[in-house]
Amino acid sequence: MELLTQTFLTIFTTDVFFYCILGVVAGMVIGTLPGLSATMGIAILTPLTFWLEPAQGMAVLLGIYNSAIWAGGISAILINTPGTPASIAQTFDGYYMVSQGKVKKALNMNTIYSVIGGLMGTVVPVSYTHLRAHET
Repeated sequence: MELLTQTFLTIFTTDVFFYCILGVVAGMVIGTLPGLSATMGIAILTPLTFWLEPAQGMAVLLGIYNSAIWAGGISAILINTPGTPASIAQTFDGYYMVSQGKVKKALNMNTIYSVIGGLMGTVVPVSYTHLRAHET
């Protein structure tokens, strides 16, 4: 429990938070542009994190990845071209909703379910790992 507490205290410092926001903005640009995936964004921008502290560099890379996955749905919904391979399914229903005039609803659904999926993809493995560490 002490390691988990120390990790949260490290994550929520102003410098790590700043670099996370920087990564989120970069990921939004990368994810929205068709042809650039979240993985490609990580690969391209990883060398820029070499001079950062480990927590700051990971914050940048996590921000890039998570926001690129979310932003890939924006172009998939609006112009029927997925920004990332993960958003191909959003071209089926999202673009159809846009053609019906439900743009705001489609983009809101993209955001809400990206947040839910991101939280579940983070909290569940961390909880499982934390519980497994206490079993031994």
